[in-house]
Amino acid sequence: MLRSSAAVGTSYGQCNISSQRHEIPHNSAMSSFMENINQRISNDLEFFNTRDELNDFLDSPDEVLHIKVNNKEFSKREIYEIFIYGGLAHANEVKKKIYDEWMANPMLKPITENEFINVMVGILQCILHVQELNDLLIIDFNCFRI
Repeated sequence: MLRSSAAVGTSYGQCNISSQRHEIPHNSAMSSFMENINQRISNDLEFFNTRDELNDFLDSPDEVLHIKVNNKEFSKREIYEIFIYGGLAHANEVKKKIYDEWMANPMLKPITENEFINVMVGILQCILHVQELNDLLIIDFNCFRI
């Protein structure tokens, strides 16, 4: 036997259905809420796409300078890591040796430095884009504050 939910108070888990009459959200408020949810989902997907694009960029070889040492072509990620962990932080002995060899070579030094700068620009562009996505998310969350 079915009874009207308006006449019977029922509880399903966290959701309480009571006999009290609740105001139905205004249509424009609901569509605005749904737009915000859709925008958040779109921003999440854009974040993951940005991360994937950055990884593809870092894993790709240099298309312009074609940096090769001893017949090994270095990816942008390897160049970045050699500069960071070999040259700047001295955290990796193998990378430090490669970095020192590059810096000692008057032909290779400016080429590798230029590529490192290009890699850093690409990384910073991704960081700024993710910051924009986070700013939008913070604005959305502030809209829902009570």
